[in-house]
Amino acid sequence: MGLLITSALKGLAQSREANRLLFYIAGSRGVSKHVMTYNGTLGATPGHMSFGLWRPTVGFFVSPRLAIEYSWLRKREYFEQIGRGVRADGKPITGVVRDENRAWAIPITLRYRIRPRENQRFQLEALVGLSYVSQSVASESYRTDDEEILDYWYLKAKGRNFYVMAGIAGRFALGKHLEVVGDYGFNRMLKNMDGGVSQQVIGNSTGLTRNRSIGLRYRFNFKINKPAPKETVTE
Repeated sequence: MGLLITSALKGLAQSREANRLLFYIAGSRGVSKHVMTYNGTLGATPGHMSFGLWRPTVGFFVSPRLAIEYSWLRKREYFEQIGRGVRADGKPITGVVRDENRAWAIPITLRYRIRPRENQRFQLEALVGLSYVSQSVASESYRTDDEEILDYWYLKAKGRNFYVMAGIAGRFALGKHLEVVGDYGFNRMLKNMDGGVSQQVIGNSTGLTRNRSIGLRYRFNFKINKPAPKETVTE
């Protein structure tokens, strides 16, 4: 009897969930650091870069405890420094340094609610994800001595890599739809890297970099009304 009741309750819950479209939008702020390998004038010399500022996210519940979400990360930095002077003979001298860094990423994350009860205000979630990161960097420096260009240096490279992520999250309900969410995890590039090189680039031989953020999430709960089945009349 207990098994029959349990099966019936599960079937009822699944039918109710099937009549609902559950999704959420979120905005968070934090830091996501990544090891990068490049193609171009940098050759195979690895480096690292970090995303910050705001991170927009949209997520969908595929079951009462499992959600999949998509985020967008973007970064653009430009630096220019120009120094001007005059030689002893009155002729001009100039020094120029320019750096540009552009990057974007698409993280896809699975969030699994650890606690079975959904009505608790504080929840813990296990995180697993995959990210694609694209970055382009350019750097130029030179000096001029009476219109003659000296010590010219130019560098341009691109990096495109995939990363896996694992971590844990906590969320606290402020109301029926609004939640505070904090994530903490680690990223690792799928491409293999020598431990000694990783130690030089990020300070550890494991290749792990941190990923942390905090923000707000708003949950939508739309009920989809299905037409009632037509009754068959038997004579």
